[in-house]
Amino acid sequence: MGRRGGEVRRAEEVRASDAGCRADEPQDILHAEPAHHVNELMDISETPPASRGHRLAALLRRHWWVLAACALAVALRAPFVAIMHSQPTSDSLVYVTAARSLAEGHGYSYNGHPTAFFPIGWPALIAALYLVSRSYSFAMILWAGVGLWAATTALIYVSGLKLGGRTTAIIAAFIVAAYPDFIFPSLRAFSENLFIPLLVGACILLVPRAGERLGARRAALAGLVLGLAILVRSTAALLPMVLGLWLLLQYRDRRAVMVAAAFVAVAYLVLVPWLVRNEVVMKTLAISTNGGYTLWLGDNPHATGGNAVTKEHPRWDLHTTAREVRDNQRRTQRALEFITHHTGQWLGLIPAKAYYLFDWNAGALERSTDAANTDPQARVRERVLTPAEHTLIVTARRFYPALRVVNWLWWLGGFAAVAWAIRRRRPGATLVAIVVALWIVLHVTLIHGQFRYMLSVQPLMAAPMAWALVTLCAGAWVRARPGGANAGTRGDVAD
Repeated sequence: MGRRGGEVRRAEEVRASDAGCRADEPQDILHAEPAHHVNELMDISETPPASRGHRLAALLRRHWWVLAACALAVALRAPFVAIMHSQPTSDSLVYVTAARSLAEGHGYSYNGHPTAFFPIGWPALIAALYLVSRSYSFAMILWAGVGLWAATTALIYVSGLKLGGRTTAIIAAFIVAAYPDFIFPSLRAFSENLFIPLLVGACILLVPRAGERLGARRAALAGLVLGLAILVRSTAALLPMVLGLWLLLQYRDRRAVMVAAAFVAVAYLVLVPWLVRNEVVMKTLAISTNGGYTLWLGDNPHATGGNAVTKEHPRWDLHTTAREVRDNQRRTQRALEFITHHTGQWLGLIPAKAYYLFDWNAGALERSTDAANTDPQARVRERVLTPAEHTLIVTARRFYPALRVVNWLWWLGGFAAVAWAIRRRRPGATLVAIVVALWIVLHVTLIHGQFRYMLSVQPLMAAPMAWALVTLCAGAWVRARPGGANAGTRGDVAD
């Protein structure tokens, strides 16, 4: 008994010593938390119904910061939507017109004829709002956009949990909630308002829990969400193939083949009903008949790299279904001929496209002053502003120079943060890099540069940036402690 008692005492001393060491190294404790937090959020659906309510209440108490970030997202956008009486113009006019046609039972049409100029995803949601509210209020669509940005804030919180832990998640959520360029889009009925939460959701599903591999079922669910995102913005049509290849190359075994195949197959199966409708009704397999116009705008002898040309700006041919399809095919063919026969001029446009893609502008805010019209490409006329609207616009314009600098700092810091996160093997960092890189390559080569286009993927960078900030601050804190230089750090902190 004496010998056994001595062994027990020695074991207790060892455990006490280990506990003391861990208390002196908070960064090691932080490394263990991400999986715990994410598993809490992901496992709630697997708990028995009787305990699910208690589990949810406990989660809300533990992660109340995400509710605060979502509340901030709404609070910062609400004054803009309430004060600025934005009207549907340009893309927004086509969205709401097609949505009203759907809600009234006339099918997906524009000006009385079937259309596929924009994919059906965003107008379908607007039509659902019309049916539920029994109103065609444009303000209602803008308020729905505010809600979608709150949802994006919550999803970025989950993304931050996976990539770096709770502190990273909190900071990332507040970045998305408060960043000015994520506030102004609430003033327009941009399809990005819906596309972004769908894309972020798909990326979250593609990042497995710590210590686990992605399964085919979860990959299929990610494919479903990404397929819905493509039905909102068809520019993402190549993402399933590229991400499927990434999933395959991670392990290169039979299970990886099954996971990648499930993801890619489901993503494209989601598009089948829409493509069948377009073939039957419009005699085209295009996801969007706006693709040819968008492609030609960046690839023609008069292109500037932006969304303007050096001759009279061409109009959308939306007069009849046949003319819409024919114009899409003709412009696609002309753009491809320009690329193949004027390759040098095409390559010379890439720097200009890149500049316009990242160069800041306040288009979303400034276009909220446009007068309503019935032509999406009509000459822009500023409506008569109320005193509150005028004050808001004038005040915001004072900050434009600072916002331009902040925009460039975002991208420089974001690229550095993503590269650092990849080097430290943070979960999801490589996925963010692939999505953002593909988006940039598509626009600087095949499409054209426009500041709004990067909005679709910009929130994905919030989690790596938040992680980098937490890591730098934690490292500075460790070095500042007595003996901190000898304490040692891992070089990356996941809290």
